Amino acid sequence: MKKTKWLLQLIMATVCMFGLTACSDDDDDNPDTPDTPSEELADYTILLYGCGGGNLDEALIFNLQQVAGMGYNEKVRFTGLVKYSKSFQKDAEKQGTRLINMTPEGMESSQVADISFRLKDPQNLANFIVDAQKRMPAKQYVIIFWNHGNTFDKSDNLVLDNYSTGTRSLLYDDNANETMSIYEVEEGMKRAESAGAQKLSLVYWDVCLMNMIENIYQIKDHTNYVMGASHLTPGIGGDYPELINALANNETLEDALREYVPLVLQSWKLTEGDESTDLSVINTARLEPLVQGIGEYAQQLSNIMSKPDSQEALRISYNSGCANENNPFYAKVSELYFFDSESLSIDIVTSFLIMAHAYPGFNGTLSAIAAKVRKALDDATLVKGSNNLPSKLEEVGIGISWMWAEDYEATVKNVYPHLAFDKAAGWSRFIANNPWRIVSLDESTNEFSLVDVPTWSLTWSLVLPGDLTEDEQKQIGNYITKILSPQYLAYHSKMQEEAAKILADKLKDSVSKAIIAKITSILKETRPDSTTAPEFTYHITLKSDDASTEEFVVEITGEQCKK
Repeated sequence: MKKTKWLLQLIMATVCMFGLTACSDDDDDNPDTPDTPSEELADYTILLYGCGGGNLDEALIFNLQQVAGMGYNEKVRFTGLVKYSKSFQKDAEKQGTRLINMTPEGMESSQVADISFRLKDPQNLANFIVDAQKRMPAKQYVIIFWNHGNTFDKSDNLVLDNYSTGTRSLLYDDNANETMSIYEVEEGMKRAESAGAQKLSLVYWDVCLMNMIENIYQIKDHTNYVMGASHLTPGIGGDYPELINALANNETLEDALREYVPLVLQSWKLTEGDESTDLSVINTARLEPLVQGIGEYAQQLSNIMSKPDSQEALRISYNSGCANENNPFYAKVSELYFFDSESLSIDIVTSFLIMAHAYPGFNGTLSAIAAKVRKALDDATLVKGSNNLPSKLEEVGIGISWMWAEDYEATVKNVYPHLAFDKAAGWSRFIANNPWRIVSLDESTNEFSLVDVPTWSLTWSLVLPGDLTEDEQKQIGNYITKILSPQYLAYHSKMQEEAAKILADKLKDSVSKAIIAKITSILKETRPDSTTAPEFTYHITLKSDDASTEEFVVEITGEQCKK
């Protein structure tokens, strides 16, 4: 979809070439040298860039209410460019793309574009950064990316002249059915600086799962600090009143963040029950020793996996997610620490230590490199905190992609090597050669061996078409194919029957509900005047090449998709 012409003219008319340099007070890593006299500037301007994301609009409203409730602050100014989800577009005060400004008279919200405006376009991000710095000049700038988030994955598409839909879930916009990749975030920041914008002092991922070395290192040249969570972020997001308080009442950004992070973790602890949460701040000027250490570790793992049948290679596989032959779902039984059961992000330090020390067959070289990685990450971390970790963990840090060769080939092969991190560390040397297999341990001999398991297939068929049109069948089929993919459901074709039963239960429950909801949505669009759903039957079948195993069939009918 095209941007509105008048919006482009409005933004370009307000673009200003500041030429200010970044400022910070942390050990001269980021000197404070603004060109504009400090008395003319606020201490900070917060820029919020985000969208309701289909189901987070109430939380977005809540966070904006928090800012409004704090009132106008001369030291900490606030502006945002946001979109609300489809279901909110009937509200005149939430229609289209909206510019939010906190003024002495209160919070102002005005529509500056329709819903076709593309948040994911790097030029639109760049324009917002440049325009915000012109309207609200400050010594330092903080940008908050607000919405859903995800680990680095196959949909982190490269920067293109034209953007395809269906990309990863950062800034998910259900109005345009598209989201923004880390490459596009980086490009927006680069373009803003090229247009004269001052380097950002802080990028705040107020989203889930984004605090990974891949994401942080990609934008390291365009921000002094990155703050985010490696676990899922609670729906209410950050504590914006405390952020404003901390920025306004501390001498330096570093002191403000040291105050802020524990306050947010305490807030989440009170409201999120036993959910695991974390938040940390990384100094981008101190990343190189960390990335160098990860590169050394990747090289050692690559050397080990070059002999895949060796006891050391089998030990790595055993401790990296397939330890229990009766229940080989990697995120459920892994010795490594995954930040979310359905994500492919592991905690760097704890996982590196586990792979080095897990008995039998521990590896002293890996242990030494893990110690260097731990020290380098500590040096790069300004402040961190966490809640409700497993008993064996006292703390966590940031994530790194963990996957098997089959996943790598099917998902990120075409995008991962373009990462600045992978070019520097070569982590893909390992994950591209890390085979999926189930390994058992003979405790009497302390020897590892491969476990022979059935190969399963997951298929679907339209057994009773009824009067579904060809277009409806195509739309429904495309969705079912997507949702049943191994990458979407996080399963592997080789697994024990116990694991297949877990997958079958998921198909009967959450997956079926998602398919029924999607079919209902499609029929509402294709048959707006109909009050009944057409008659049809789909079958989803999970079966293995072992005839002795059970076959699982899930049936979805038109009767379940009542309009």
